Amino acid sequence: MMEDLAMHMLELLMNSLEHNASRIEIFIYSSETKNRIYFKISDDSDGMALDMSVKAVDSFVTTRTTRKVGMGLAFMKSLCDYTNGSYHIKSKLNEGTSISFDVQKDHIDLPPLGDMGEMVMFAFVKKPDISLRFEYKTDDDSFNFDTIKLNEEIEDLSYDNPEVQLWIKKYINEGIDSIK
Repeated sequence: MMEDLAMHMLELLMNSLEHNASRIEIFIYSSETKNRIYFKISDDSDGMALDMSVKAVDSFVTTRTTRKVGMGLAFMKSLCDYTNGSYHIKSKLNEGTSISFDVQKDHIDLPPLGDMGEMVMFAFVKKPDISLRFEYKTDDDSFNFDTIKLNEEIEDLSYDNPEVQLWIKKYINEGIDSIK
């Protein structure tokens, strides 16, 4: 199991980037009233054929050539199983992938949220030209970060600049903290 939820999301995010995503949307809804945290990550990546999307949660199935195991989806599915959650993957070859899962918010085995800003920042370290939309929602409020809107406000913004990446990390974490 991974140490926090951001690490689980980072694995999914890195899968999207490794499979040629140019646009990624991350949605997190933390509900006190429903006692759930819902997650969704969608991309326009290479996607997967139906048979691969079914097998993708098996830790011994991977498309990587650097190692023979694929742990991200397997760990995430295990997390859902351990925390009274559910998991769903929808993917179509050459059209993208959408993975959604939820967990019981007060479950004793649920790891902490972790550093979501750092998770997003790593996407820009890996692929500075990615278009990324991040939304964190609670029962009462929401926080949004969208590179398309940011690019409209700030011309010639360079996402491969470490100062910009650190600003993104801080901005996202402060935005989440402001609505918790």
